[in-house]
Amino acid sequence: MNGNGQAMLDEFLGSASVFSNTLTRLLDEHLAHAVDDEDPLTLPQVRLLGLLARGDGMRIADIAFLQCVSDAAASRGVERLVQRGLVSRTESKEDRRMVEVRLTEEGRALLKRYRGIVARSLDGALSGAGEDYLPQLTAVMDSLTTRLLDAIEDDSGVCFGCNLFFRENCVMKQRGGRICACAVAAGEIKLALDELDSP
Repeated sequence: MNGNGQAMLDEFLGSASVFSNTLTRLLDEHLAHAVDDEDPLTLPQVRLLGLLARGDGMRIADIAFLQCVSDAAASRGVERLVQRGLVSRTESKEDRRMVEVRLTEEGRALLKRYRGIVARSLDGALSGAGEDYLPQLTAVMDSLTTRLLDAIEDDSGVCFGCNLFFRENCVMKQRGGRICACAVAAGEIKLALDELDSP
């Protein structure tokens, strides 16, 4: 790569990093507006709510595996959400020793309120980008993501890259190789945790 190519790459990487960090800040800021509470939720907690919204309950062990934390850490995180009334824990119908976690109506309402706040904010901020421009930008970003994935040597593990913004035509999901957290939550994939390495 010549000096001009390096400069263009630096510009691209700087732009992509600033965009990603700015979007994360915006998502975090709007979380405070969605939750009227002295102890606001964190983005990882909202991501878990979003994951639970994809299906009809998940086992603590699945949540731990998908979040790359221990069962104990996942259980503590779930307990905080139970105390706030956003999720419930019930005995599994398949195995009474297992606990399933489900989104409550209050959790579903909070998630809907949060996504609405984010959508309104982005709609206002991105107006002028035009409805025709965003699909083109999405296609370019998907193409770049695919190229970057081709450069990663070990493309296995768990993917929850979509965060709260699920897409049926997700590049990561189409690619395969990784365990798609969204597909697990939706019941499309069953984890056999005894066959997988523990987190």
